[in-house]
Amino acid sequence: MKKPEAIAILKEKYDLNLHKSNTHFSKENSAKPVWWFEIPLSKVEAGNFQIINLICERSGEVNLLQVPTKYFRDNMSGVTSHPISILPSQPI
Repeated sequence: MKKPEAIAILKEKYDLNLHKSNTHFSKENSAKPVWWFEIPLSKVEAGNFQIINLICERSGEVNLLQVPTKYFRDNMSGVTSHPISILPSQPI
């Protein structure tokens, strides 16, 4: 299952306001039963959305977590960000 299909299923079943910009999708990790989400800090800090939707897919089943953006902002002190340079290294 991919993100558009999961969004369509949840919108049809629950009449929710889900779209690609306020919703993140993750399949269950094949090595461990966990989901990974990459939510841009700018999305949390901007406050354009009241809710950030997290769709967790596992064996064709989806679970939806609706997290208030305020929750993320209020708990930013516990978030770790690891900036990584993608530029090629320069010779010395």
